[in-house]
Amino acid sequence: MLYAKVDGTTLVEFPYSLNRYKRENPNVSFPEDLSNDFLLSVGIVPVEVIPEPEFDRTTHKLTSRENPILESDGVWRTGFDVIELTDEEKAHHAETVVATTRNIRDNLLRDTDYLALSDNTLTEEMRVYRQSLRDITTHANFPNLLESDWPIKPEA
Repeated sequence: MLYAKVDGTTLVEFPYSLNRYKRENPNVSFPEDLSNDFLLSVGIVPVEVIPEPEFDRTTHKLTSRENPILESDGVWRTGFDVIELTDEEKAHHAETVVATTRNIRDNLLRDTDYLALSDNTLTEEMRVYRQSLRDITTHANFPNLLESDWPIKPEA
């Protein structure tokens, strides 16, 4: 469990531990389990961690909140914020996806290059497969291909 030290609705310190509170108060005898009511009375609140939300990685990025915030329901929460990418970041992301997809295609072609040597005759299925790989850049979903968009490698 994460905790924060607060003064009313103002965050004083995060993260804050119960062990630290005990060390800061060496002359106080504490029960083994500190109740939420007691903790609240001394300005220590539990902090709920919001799970990572789903978002479109081509247009947004996820940042971790440094500090929790007091939500309208009275609960202190920390987690993530989804922030729109800048035009420059979007362009860089798109270039990276294109390069990665081309690299996958190149590796799939390389895996069957030995079949296309001059002393070997390609089967029609393998010729079509290799041509489909070369043509993948014209696919409607390129460069954001689904697994089902890729051609299926025939038996060699």
